Amino acid sequence: MKRYAFRMKIKKGFEEEYVRRHKEVWRDVEKATVEAGIHNYSIFKDGRELFAYLESEDYEKAAKTLAAHQVQLAGKLTWQRSWNQVVLMKAGKILVC
Repeated sequence: MKRYAFRMKIKKGFEEEYVRRHKEVWRDVEKATVEAGIHNYSIFKDGRELFAYLESEDYEKAAKTLAAHQVQLAGKLTWQRSWNQVVLMKAGKILVC
């Protein structure tokens, strides 16, 4: 199992929204994460800075599986699109241990 870490940042003014959204994670998203082979997914928050950690045998395959799941949620506001309103990804900064 490989370990992956990456950073994100909560967009200014969306701090409370970020916390609110984590109180009710969509069941479909939790299921898709497990089906994609992602384990021990944690996010640590320091102000607006976020540090995420997860374990997976193959992160690229897991990401593709989650992307396919997004298509299955057509007709709903997808999880990723909804989070893009709140969080800025730090592109190209995924660390592999």
